[in-house]
Amino acid sequence: MKNDQVIYLRNEFKKIGNFFSIKKFDEVIIRSKKIIKKYPKVLPFYNLLGLAYRQKGELDKAEIVLKEASHIEPENVNVLCNLGGIYRAKNNFERSVDCFEKALKIKPNDVNVLCNFANVKRDKNDIDGAIGLYEKAISLDKTLVTVLINLAGAYQITGNFDECIKYCKKLLEIDPMNTIADKFISDIHKYSNNDEHQREM
Repeated sequence: MKNDQVIYLRNEFKKIGNFFSIKKFDEVIIRSKKIIKKYPKVLPFYNLLGLAYRQKGELDKAEIVLKEASHIEPENVNVLCNLGGIYRAKNNFERSVDCFEKALKIKPNDVNVLCNFANVKRDKNDIDGAIGLYEKAISLDKTLVTVLINLAGAYQITGNFDECIKYCKKLLEIDPMNTIADKFISDIHKYSNNDEHQREM
């Protein structure tokens, strides 16, 4: 691919990404389709198109687009992760797990794949499996607020309140105004008049 084509595609990807961020999903779909028609092997536009369809609730269309992308490049981790997310949304957990397992074989430390796979395990009530994946993700990036929340929630479900509080405190270090962490701690804690967490809240 020529340098000017690469620059053009980068600019288009940025523009379409901006439309996605402001939730103009129809514009994302129109523009992504045009690029794919002209450059059928440039996979980031398939991801944008598939995710736009997902946001519109058109899961079958999203699946078709991302499966097409996976045929072009079967070991593309982003495509596998997004396709796994579509299958999760369709409650097809077997295919979802298959996508995430393939993605992790290719890129075992991909935080996005780890988190999404953990969510699937949580949906299937495999809380211990979810915790293992969340733990690995947080060991790779300690600033992931959503993962800290999910870890605290998962430990609360298992009754491991010490671990729940530990992750809530880590979350509050990053985001002191996070009310979810305070709620987890409040649900666990029996307050006394001199309780430290009550004073912090």
